[in-house]
Amino acid sequence: MYVFDWKLRSNPVKYIAQSLLAVLSIGVILLFLDLKVQTAIIASLGATAFTVFTRPRHFTSSCRTVLGGYAVGVASGVVFDIYIRGFFPPPLELILAGGLATGVAVFIMVSTNTEHPPAAGAALGIVLNSWNINTLVFIFSSVVMMLLLKRVCRRYMINLIGEEHPPHMGMRLHSPAFAPGERLPDKYTCFGEEVSPPFEISNVPREAESLVLTLTDSDGILGLREHWLLWNIPPDTSEIREGELPPSVSGTNDFGRRAYVGPLPHSRPHRYVFRVYALSRTLDIPPGSGIIKLEKAMGCHVLDKSSLRCFFGGECGG
Repeated sequence: MYVFDWKLRSNPVKYIAQSLLAVLSIGVILLFLDLKVQTAIIASLGATAFTVFTRPRHFTSSCRTVLGGYAVGVASGVVFDIYIRGFFPPPLELILAGGLATGVAVFIMVSTNTEHPPAAGAALGIVLNSWNINTLVFIFSSVVMMLLLKRVCRRYMINLIGEEHPPHMGMRLHSPAFAPGERLPDKYTCFGEEVSPPFEISNVPREAESLVLTLTDSDGILGLREHWLLWNIPPDTSEIREGELPPSVSGTNDFGRRAYVGPLPHSRPHRYVFRVYALSRTLDIPPGSGIIKLEKAMGCHVLDKSSLRCFFGGECGG
């Protein structure tokens, strides 16, 4: 059990500086919005400040998700505020308009990969609070201000949250090339050299007999799409160098290749997950087997696992 985040000791200045950026942003917002009558809108912008400055390299803090999410949230709030309110008795009109505005905003955001959670609060805030065109302009101006601050300071910022446990708790998959939730560098994609990233594996269970390593596209057109399958990796493997394969057996990915296939350029961001599994046995399946055979063979032999998430494609400078 621990009280303080395990990264705080090595990055105290970043924790303080990024929190001060949030203070600055909210201070500017409070100078212009009425705290008494626009509370819900202010709260949603406050949640955005938290997201942008504590997870600056995460998918939900990208230009696409923040601006796109607010475009969806604001539009949904305005539409339902105009067309629902006034047609029902006072208590019911707020319940219907607020619920529908939030629900529709959530559906559109997750359907278009513009999911920025605080923006759903903006939809509700517009229904609950008084607003005019100046309010809407200010909402987007505030969001752009936070994105610009993040853009200017991004090289000095880190994700303050996202890794749930310190390194010594459970098996851990880490890459020195990118942090959890970050955009995968072009070098490791079809847009660049398409070499596999470097990895560090730690805290493998002592009783493990082998490791499995996979890469999955969580947003494939037809569902999950496997880019990389390796199994029977020695359990004492603690480092996998860039572009190199550890001693292992390669499977056939969903592109028909027994090799690493990097993420493809997409018009919208796709979420990718590297996973490592520690198994209590080595796997006796033919080289070139696909994900179905691999998962069936792994069965109940998984002792521990860890994942490393990233995204790639279609974001605007975030």
